Amino acid sequence: MVPEKREGLNQVFAGIELDSLNREAKLPLEKVDTILSAIRNLLPRKRVQLKELQSLVGLFNFACSIKTPCKAFIPRLINRLSLFQWEVLFM
Repeated sequence: MVPEKREGLNQVFAGIELDSLNREAKLPLEKVDTILSAIRNLLPRKRVQLKELQSLVGLFNFACSIKTPCKAFIPRLINRLSLFQWEVLFM
């Protein structure tokens, strides 16, 4: 295929990068950076707000729409979140 025609085959739809030439779906680098920065933000802390943890689970859930093997872990994380009754979680 002509290199000029390859450029138009990658599209971003609903935050997912679709490559029709290779028939792949992947996360854009900015989404990956967002997820990694959220993880790096929470790792060194001893306390985490429930909303922050819920936001991280939401990011993981979005990432699992692309990478299907990680879908098995999302229900576990959601079940753990429902056990907490306070706004601040101690890690």
